[in-house]
Amino acid sequence: MNIDDLKKVLIAFADSESDLDMAGGELVVQIRDQIIQVSVEQQQGNLLITENGEKQSAYSWLVNRVARIPQLADRLLENVAFEPHFISPSGTLLDQIDANPQDKENQVADVSTEIPKLLSTRAAGTSTVLYLTSDAGEGKTTLINWIARDQAQLYKDQKSDWLLIPISLSGRSFLTFDDIVVAELVNRLRFQFFYYDAFLELVKLGVLVPAFDGFEEMFVEGSSGEALSALGNLMNDLESSGTVLIAARKAYFEYRNFATQARLFDTIRDISVSFANIRLNRWDRKRFLIYAERRELLDRETIYDKVRTRLGPKHPLLTRAVLVRRLVEEAKEGNFDTLLDHLGTTPEDYFFQFVNTLVEREAREKWIDRSGTPRQSLLTTEEHHALLALVAKEMWISSSEVLKGDYLDLIGELFASEIGKPAEILRQIVNRIRQHSLIVSISENEELYAFDHEDFRKFYLGEALGTTLLAHNDKDLIQFLENGPLPQQTCDAALNMVKRNDGDLSEVLWTLQSLVNSGAPTSYVVENAASMVLRLLELLPVDQEAIIKDFTFASDALKDRRFCKVKFEGCHFQETSLEDTLIDGCQFVRCTIHRLEIPGDFRTEDTMIKDTEISGITYPDESSGIYDPDRIREKLTSIGFEVKIIENRVMVQQPVSEADEDTLLAERALRAFMRATQINEGVFRQKFGRDANRFMEIILPKMIGKEVLQEVPYKGGGAQRRFGICVPMSNIEAAVPTTLGSLDEFLSSVKHGV
Repeated sequence: MNIDDLKKVLIAFADSESDLDMAGGELVVQIRDQIIQVSVEQQQGNLLITENGEKQSAYSWLVNRVARIPQLADRLLENVAFEPHFISPSGTLLDQIDANPQDKENQVADVSTEIPKLLSTRAAGTSTVLYLTSDAGEGKTTLINWIARDQAQLYKDQKSDWLLIPISLSGRSFLTFDDIVVAELVNRLRFQFFYYDAFLELVKLGVLVPAFDGFEEMFVEGSSGEALSALGNLMNDLESSGTVLIAARKAYFEYRNFATQARLFDTIRDISVSFANIRLNRWDRKRFLIYAERRELLDRETIYDKVRTRLGPKHPLLTRAVLVRRLVEEAKEGNFDTLLDHLGTTPEDYFFQFVNTLVEREAREKWIDRSGTPRQSLLTTEEHHALLALVAKEMWISSSEVLKGDYLDLIGELFASEIGKPAEILRQIVNRIRQHSLIVSISENEELYAFDHEDFRKFYLGEALGTTLLAHNDKDLIQFLENGPLPQQTCDAALNMVKRNDGDLSEVLWTLQSLVNSGAPTSYVVENAASMVLRLLELLPVDQEAIIKDFTFASDALKDRRFCKVKFEGCHFQETSLEDTLIDGCQFVRCTIHRLEIPGDFRTEDTMIKDTEISGITYPDESSGIYDPDRIREKLTSIGFEVKIIENRVMVQQPVSEADEDTLLAERALRAFMRATQINEGVFRQKFGRDANRFMEIILPKMIGKEVLQEVPYKGGGAQRRFGICVPMSNIEAAVPTTLGSLDEFLSSVKHGV
C-alpha cells in the first residue's frame, strides 16, 4: 500500500474529501465526528503508521483502527444465524478459466470448505465472481451463513485475513446495491462505521467478500434487467479487483449461451473479471441419514426407505434440505405415517399435502380455544390456509418478504372479523399469529416476521392467486398479476389449487388467453399468464385438446413438462431444454424457438412442427450445435417430430456450407470470453492443445485485424500476452448461428453485428 492508496481509502471513510489533510509526514482525518491524527513514514518500501506511540503497517492500521474489522467479525458471530445441525452439501465446480481452460466440471465433496478456498484465491488485476447455484430450498442461504460465521471465527483466531458478508437481495428488486449493503450492515449486523464507498474499498483490498443471496429476485423475477445492470456497475466500481459471491436459484453462469450473458458482459468489457460456478448437488441418502442422526431421529433408515419406496429416491422430501428438516420434525412428533399417507394420494401435488399436514397439526394441537369447555380449534385447517394466503398476498402487494408485527396482527384481526369470529376468539387469533409454525421472527428489535422459508411464502402466494382465479373476477386478477413477475412455483401452486377445488380449468385457460390477447407485450400480466398456462396445460385431461396463441415464454419453458394434444400457435419461446419433457400429439405452428437443447434420450410421437423458426439445436454438455436449417429439420425428424415447411420461413433458407475448422476455433475462442472478460495466451494454448499454434499464428492475428479481439495490458507474473473482446457480445450472439462459412465471413458478421 502506498500513500495514494491510503489517502483514497481514507477519503471513502471520511464524510468529505476536505476532512483529510496530510503534510510533513502527519495525517489528520475526521471520520464520523472523530478526529484521528497519526504519523506516516516509509521504511524499506513499507508504509507505516504511528498512533499513540504504537507503530504498525498502514494496512493493519486501516483494517483494525479505521475499518474496525475485528468488531465486524464479532457482529457476524452475534447476528448471523447459527445452524446447529448443518450438513455441508457436495457440488459441481467449474473453476475460473485460468485454472480450468478445458471447461471441465469437477465434483466437490465438501462445498463449505471448497468455497473459502476459491474466495481466497485472488488473481492480480482481476475481479472474481463466484456463482453459487442450486434450486430453491437446497441450502444456499444456510451455507453462506455457515461460511460467514466460520470465517469470522477464523479471523478472530488470526487464521484468516478476510470476512464473508451475507447480503440478502430477496424481495428488494427496487433497491440498488448500495442501499441494500448499507441496510444489511446497519440493520442486520448492527455495524455503522463506514459508508458504501468504504465498503467497496475494503472489497477491493480483499478484506471483505460480499455474498449476494437471492440474486434471481432482482433479475429473473424482476424481469427488468436491474440486477444484471447493478452487477455490471459493481464490477466497474471494483476496477478489476476484489471477489464477490453471488447465490442464485438458476445458473446465470450459462457459458454456452451468449444471450444469457450479453447484458452483463457488454457493461464490463473494458475491465478484467473472471467467473467460476459451483452448483450444489441435492442431498443423497448419506446426507439425509447424517442429518437425521444429528436431530436424534431413531428410526431414520426406516423413514428414508419408506419415503423412497413410496415417492422415489429423487423426491424433494429426501433431497431438498428445507423439506428434509420439516420431514424429520414431523417424524419426531409422531406424524410421519399420516404425512406419508397424504403424500401418497396425490404425489403430483405433494407440496400442498406436505404443508397441509403441518397446518392440520397446528390447528388440532396448538391453536386451541381455551376460554371455554369443551376446547375447540380457533381456526379450521382451511381457515389456516386462508389466513396464511392473506399474509403472503400482503407481502406481495407491499413488495416485501417481511411484515412488521403490528401489521401482522392487523391482518389476523381483519381476517377473524371477516369470517365472523367472536371477540374472545379474535383476540386469541391475533395473539397466536406471530407464533405460527410457518411464521418466524427475523428481527427481535424491529419485530419483523417472515415465512419460515421462501417456499412457504411462494406456495401461499399461489393459494391466494388460486382463490382469485376461482372468484372469476378479472379486475382482481389483473391487479394481482400486474404487481410484478410471479415465481413459477407460485403459478404452479395456484393452478394446483384450482384443480384441487374442482375449478373449471377450461375457463381459466380462456381467461389467460384473453389476458394475452388484450395485454401489452411487455406487461407483467402477460408474462404471468404465460407462466400459469404451462402448468394449466399439464393439468388438463389427456384426451382434451387445447389451443394457445401468441404467448411469450421465458427460458426453459418446455423443460420438465408434460404436454399432450396442445397446439401452440404463434408462440415465442426463449432458449429451452427438453430434459425430462414429454410432448405427444402436439403442434407448433408459426412459432419461434430461439434455441432448443435436446438430450440424447428425448423422443416424441404425433407431434408436428409447422412453419416454425428454430434458430439452433444444441446438446447438453456440448458447446457446439446445429444451425443449418436442413440439418435442424433432419434432427427433429429423427427424434419423432413431423416437420412441415412453408415458403419464406427460416427452415427453408438456402443451405450454406459447413463451417471450416478455422471458424470453429474462432467460435471456441469467443466462447471462452463468457468465463472471463480477458484471457491470457497461455489459456488459449492449453485450451486448443495441438491446434494452439495454428490459432495463435493464423486465427488470432485475423481476429485482431478484424477488430474482434484486442491486446490488453498483462498484469500477472512472467511475460505473456493478454486479450479481450472489443465488440458487443450481442453481436457474437447474432453471428454464432451463421458460423457455417468461412472465417472471414464469420469475423465480419461479428464485427458488424449482422
